[in-house]
Amino acid sequence: MIVDLGFDRGLSTIAFAYQNRGHVFGIDWFFEEGSYAEKSYALDSAFRNITEAIERNYVKNIHLIIGPYRDVLKNWHRPIDIFHIDWAHTYRAVKFQYDSWRCYLTNSSVILIHDVVAYPDEVGKFFEELPFPKYLFSKGKGLGVVSANADLIEEIRKTWECVEERSFRGAY
Repeated sequence: MIVDLGFDRGLSTIAFAYQNRGHVFGIDWFFEEGSYAEKSYALDSAFRNITEAIERNYVKNIHLIIGPYRDVLKNWHRPIDIFHIDWAHTYRAVKFQYDSWRCYLTNSSVILIHDVVAYPDEVGKFFEELPFPKYLFSKGKGLGVVSANADLIEEIRKTWECVEERSFRGAY
């Protein structure tokens, strides 16, 4: 069970669903912040991108939920294996989303927090404060990976270091 909170244009939701394993829930509410034109464009892009992925048989396991997060939470009852927070970029917003959804996380759940490097005093601060084992993919805008399962975080760290080492050697 994967929850992609803040799917915007749908690309992360498609990436999570690509292997067609389990269920991927893309949840977003396009009318809380930002201009109406920007949000309408993002929603239209998401539908086009996801529809194309479904038509080309890339994915079959995406469920989109569009609505206020508090309303979605009232009807949610499933444990979450992977929880991706990529909605708002303030400390308060990320903390609110984490606190609201954490009752559905287990000791083996993985929490992904996007934009940790891009917003170090907001998203990055929240990531650093989480009292669990973590790993940071610092490339781009930064993706924080958190889990209560220390062995899982260590496996992710080792795997990523091997990938980076192979990529570096392959560059010459």
